[in-house]
Amino acid sequence: MNTSTGMPDFTGNNAEWMSQFSLPAEIEAQSAALRKSITPRFSRITWSETVPDGRTVSIILDSQPDGLVRRLEDDGACKVQRVMIANEIPLLTAIDLTTAPIILQMLKTNLSFPLQQDQRYRLQSVSAGKTSNWLSLNDIVYKVTGSGDASELNPALRGKYWRVECKEMSHADIGIKSTVAWLDDLQIFMHLDRIFDGEVQRFDWHNLKISR
Repeated sequence: MNTSTGMPDFTGNNAEWMSQFSLPAEIEAQSAALRKSITPRFSRITWSETVPDGRTVSIILDSQPDGLVRRLEDDGACKVQRVMIANEIPLLTAIDLTTAPIILQMLKTNLSFPLQQDQRYRLQSVSAGKTSNWLSLNDIVYKVTGSGDASELNPALRGKYWRVECKEMSHADIGIKSTVAWLDDLQIFMHLDRIFDGEVQRFDWHNLKISR
């Protein structure tokens, strides 16, 4: 594998640059086991999202033949690409201003599919820079608290969704919580809101388009 690749070009959510990097064998095995019972049911989803800090981010989400999804976020200043499980668990992450990705090094979870009412699970992870000292530790607990018609979230959606409440234990002292929706029809998670110091900050999706 050649890591002397220069600056990445993520135009159009191009997969070529990120495909040069591999996951640790244990993470690859865990990822395969997790996605065994879920398959993204779309080829591409595009939308723009108003995130809690007020920025508007253009997003492209592409499904891959291996069952992972590749996400591109563009806020006009830079582009961030992620290879993920179900649009929720990042395995590889890179910004277009760097020459190497951040790679998931440790994953511990009891997440299982299909989701069901009152299901609880936890996700602990460690990610590290390929060629830097960057390190991220995450510890999040989840609870499935309800369900509904996905079209209530956005008219472009169909089928059922599960509402999942999340609490970031690694930031428990500052009270970061969030809510995500599991979309049965598309087989991905989407973020609904974040609660920071008691203030609810919603993720608003605009111009949501789904290609199957």
